[in-house]
Amino acid sequence: MDRDGLFTAQTTREITAARRRAGAVGGGAGRRAESGGRVVAELPLGFWRYLLSSRYERTLWLPCLRDAFPGIRGRGMRRDVHDALRDLHLLRNRIAHHEPIHNRPLGELHAAALTTAGWICPTTRDWIAGRSRVPTLLENNWEARAGGW
Repeated sequence: MDRDGLFTAQTTREITAARRRAGAVGGGAGRRAESGGRVVAELPLGFWRYLLSSRYERTLWLPCLRDAFPGIRGRGMRRDVHDALRDLHLLRNRIAHHEPIHNRPLGELHAAALTTAGWICPTTRDWIAGRSRVPTLLENNWEARAGGW
C-alpha cells in the first residue's frame, strides 16, 4: 500500500483499518466494492490532523495538502492549520468522551472552527456561521445557567 514508505506505521494501520471498515479489505461475499469516498469517510479525525504534522511538510503539505486550504494562501502555513485542527480535535475528543468543556475557551475554539472552515471554503464557513448556536449560548452565559458544572 505504501511502496515509498511515506507514512508512519500508525498511519498505515489507520488506512488499512479504514479500508477494512469501508469493505475494501478482506473481501468475501456481500462485501462492498472499495471506493475512495468510503475509505476517506472511515478515517478518524486524528488521521487528518497528523497528516498536517511537520513530518509531512515536504512530502504531503507542499506538493498537495496545502491546495485543500486555498483560503490560507499568503496568510499562514501548515503549522497554522495543524494547530487549529489540534485544538479542535482535542475539543471534539472531550465532547465525545463526555468530559466537561465549560472551562475551555469556547468562543476562541468556535472562531478557530470557523476560520479553519474558511480556509477550505469561505461559502461553507458562512453557512456554518449562519446556523451556529454557539455565539448565542455563550452570550447568554449558558454555562452558568446550566448549573455551573
